[in-house]
Amino acid sequence: MAEQQYQKRPLPQEKEPETKELSIGNWMLKGSVALFFDTTGALINLLPVAGQILEEFNDLFADGVFLLWFTLDGVKYSKNTMFGSFVLKFIPILNMLPEYTLMIIIMYMKSKKDAAVRKTVGGGSIARTIANQNKSPNA
Repeated sequence: MAEQQYQKRPLPQEKEPETKELSIGNWMLKGSVALFFDTTGALINLLPVAGQILEEFNDLFADGVFLLWFTLDGVKYSKNTMFGSFVLKFIPILNMLPEYTLMIIIMYMKSKKDAAVRKTVGGGSIARTIANQNKSPNA
């Protein structure tokens, strides 16, 4: 019986993750919705005791809306971007700061920075190398 020779298939190369760049109109729409949630949260928070409880429901609803919206757009939504605002949320007067609007602005600036890095010569490979070094447990 003749032996069949099998060819080894090359391993698939690691592809660069596809990142979707959103239009300025999309970011402005997200910013206006974030401003709406921040404004309603600040107005609700003016109520003495019930306002703080109702404001938490406003935050939960806003988190759900933005999580769904960014997921549908293919953008990684991370509340870790706004860790400072999470801490400020527990300080009574400072919790009226526009945390969602700031989050959208920071995410927009971060996406523009990432797009600029990808457009530079070799920027994508440098960014992947840095990301892989940060993921390694030996670092």
